[in-house]
Amino acid sequence: MSKKNLTDYYPVYKELDGTPAMFNAEDLIDQAEKRGLNTFQIAILLVKNAFEGHIFLTYQIRPDQLFSEGTILFKTKPEYLLLNFYENFAQYMPGLMQSELYLTSRRDDLAEISFEKLTQHILVNQIIRFPVSIFSTFVIKTLKGLPVLSQKAMDQRFALVLLCERYLGEFTLAELTNQKYFDKFFELGQQLRLKEEVLSHYQKKFLLAPFVISEHDLDELMYQKLIEEKMNNSSQYMENLRRINHENTESSPSQLQVKEMIKLLYRAISKNCIEVHTSTDSEKNFAELNEIFQEANTIYNEPVGLFHEYILNYLRLMLLLGKLLVFRKSSDFEINGGFQLIGKEILLSKEDLKLLGANLDEQLINYRIRNFTEYKLKFVIDDELTEIHSHFLKQQIEYIDNQILQIQNDIKEILKIKSQKQQS
Repeated sequence: MSKKNLTDYYPVYKELDGTPAMFNAEDLIDQAEKRGLNTFQIAILLVKNAFEGHIFLTYQIRPDQLFSEGTILFKTKPEYLLLNFYENFAQYMPGLMQSELYLTSRRDDLAEISFEKLTQHILVNQIIRFPVSIFSTFVIKTLKGLPVLSQKAMDQRFALVLLCERYLGEFTLAELTNQKYFDKFFELGQQLRLKEEVLSHYQKKFLLAPFVISEHDLDELMYQKLIEEKMNNSSQYMENLRRINHENTESSPSQLQVKEMIKLLYRAISKNCIEVHTSTDSEKNFAELNEIFQEANTIYNEPVGLFHEYILNYLRLMLLLGKLLVFRKSSDFEINGGFQLIGKEILLSKEDLKLLGANLDEQLINYRIRNFTEYKLKFVIDDELTEIHSHFLKQQIEYIDNQILQIQNDIKEILKIKSQKQQS
């Protein structure tokens, strides 16, 4: 199984070691207690249960399908299941509050915190994707020490969650589109990319040909230009790093908070990819873990300096961690816990939230344009267009071959004329 096929959701029936099913609150709590789950784990299961019920009623998707397909679906149209649940969560809160009565009668530690506040923390920290086993040592009393948020502040925090979940869904859709396009047209796409690189090489040679008189001189000039281009790219990279370092010295409290959360997520991913660090051949023996860790490294080491860039990297690592933990749990690998996913809330004003949304939208649009996502999408979801596009790519490869041949002949002709003039 490749990382691209990993799911990001671990359903209730898996948590209770049962067969695919929906649960009423009392049965769920009873079964969870028999398995020795703590109060926080049971509260997460209750929210998961509400989510699974909502998805079944809305999309006719069963919990076992959720487990195999995940929370971001890519079929005839994209569906962001967690976002839809969050947007409709208010209708499930009364039922969850009724569950509190039964749970409170069984658990003394709920006296430490209201069930409503507990549910809010579960939602705003986006942890219902994860297996509850990572919270086996979580003590509810720790939540009591966190600041009590007003309804306005909680609304602001929840608005940020909705924004992040929407953006995460759209970014993941773009990634999935690129991946599916790559898988469908791998061989033709690879041939086309190689041909385009060769064509670009000869186009550059053609522009330089009038300034030399021999093929050897032309190759020397091409090499010199290549070195200059790499030096310019390196200078631009260093300039970007200086800009990012300058921006980081002026980080807002919210930005510093997100940076710390990114570090926490990266450490959690690293701890749960221990086999990658210890195996002599992790690429072969632990392919999924190796892919996840490589992607986490890429995200973590990506030079960023703006708040919306940090938010994006946080979301990508959060989704990666979810897939990683679900994979470990499903594969009977030990989950290395000891990381804290709940802490001080990030609060943004309405104006800052609007600005963040605009910046995220701009970044998403740039990503989709850069990767031709809209162009690729129609060829991924329509089988008839897939055949048409395959034929087009073959024609494109043939056309580029002819272009390369023509430019090669033109270069030879130019050098021949230059050489004749030099001799005369």
